[in-house]
Amino acid sequence: MLSLARRFSKAACERKRWSALAAGLGFQYLDKPSRLMGDWSARLVYVEARAKGVRVTTRLSRASRLRVEFAQRDALSKHSAPSRLPLACGDPAFDARLLAFCDDREAAASLLAPSLRARLLREAAVDVLGSGQTVRWDLPDLGKPDALGRTLDALAQIAAAMERFPAHA
Repeated sequence: MLSLARRFSKAACERKRWSALAAGLGFQYLDKPSRLMGDWSARLVYVEARAKGVRVTTRLSRASRLRVEFAQRDALSKHSAPSRLPLACGDPAFDARLLAFCDDREAAASLLAPSLRARLLREAAVDVLGSGQTVRWDLPDLGKPDALGRTLDALAQIAAAMERFPAHA
């Protein structure tokens, strides 16, 4: 009986946490499963609970021909083909901690702007995949509104950079 009470208590705490985060970001909270939806930097953003953490997703205004990925160097990227080599951007701090992949090396130069590199380096967890018309970021946990806000800023910057390379140009 106690375990059932604990489960209800844990679920209630989780709902409160998601609801408070939604309020802090100006997003809408949707229950069962817990998720958030709202506008950030003129983009519709979804934040969804996953089995292992949280996924943040935004859509591009038009499909991009690029496939980009940013991941922590100490965690082997689970989305990249083993034959692809990571890009070296020439920023020692970035290259030491993060991996960047892009299927177009020339486009990667504009994607890896100093402002985006700095934003990505401020993040505790980086697992980003942009392809087609979406960019998604997997996080280990929900975090706080200010931390999620920084993640959303970086996600919006990646989406804007990808839009400069339309799928059918």
